Amino acid sequence: MKRKKNKHTPQTQPFIIPVATPTPRRSQWQKRCLIGMLIYTVVGFLVLPAIIKWQLRKQLPTLTHRIADVKQVRMNPYALSLTVRGLSLTESNGAPFAAFDELYVNFQLSSVFRRAWTFGDVRLVHPTANLVRLAEGGFNFSNLAGTNSTPATNTPAAPPAVLVQSLLITNAVVTFADETTAPRFKADYGPINLAITDF
Repeated sequence: MKRKKNKHTPQTQPFIIPVATPTPRRSQWQKRCLIGMLIYTVVGFLVLPAIIKWQLRKQLPTLTHRIADVKQVRMNPYALSLTVRGLSLTESNGAPFAAFDELYVNFQLSSVFRRAWTFGDVRLVHPTANLVRLAEGGFNFSNLAGTNSTPATNTPAAPPAVLVQSLLITNAVVTFADETTAPRFKADYGPINLAITDF
């Protein structure tokens, strides 16, 4: 026999989890954060590297009195790191003066608490320098000091403290030439590798 269905038996209702709908103010805040992160990413990865590369090519010739070239500049705004590749300084006669394959610098947010510019890693790959003692007795790097005929009236401010947690220099080569001797003396010193921590 079929049992009759009790009309008074309560039926089970589906369990619904209430979902909080975002308020207009919260929604606007989320949109602003998203737009801010997007701008920060675009500026950090694309805009700033182009500006730094342009400024290096513009300022280095004035500061060093030499022809400057930079192959690539990259930044990671989330890691606070900067990478410069293929920087070179060339004399006006085409002779190489100084260069490196790559410079990597990683800045640390702990600088705020240490009261010093703190860098986690600084790596310099294959730096080269060509030092020449000229026939008249001077050196080819003498013009790097710069001259200022106007006496300084104000005491220069002390440079900020700098802390480097790890410095690594690999495959460095220094070339020295002496044009005051006959025959001309020339020697290469390298490769030089250097690793320093916490200085």
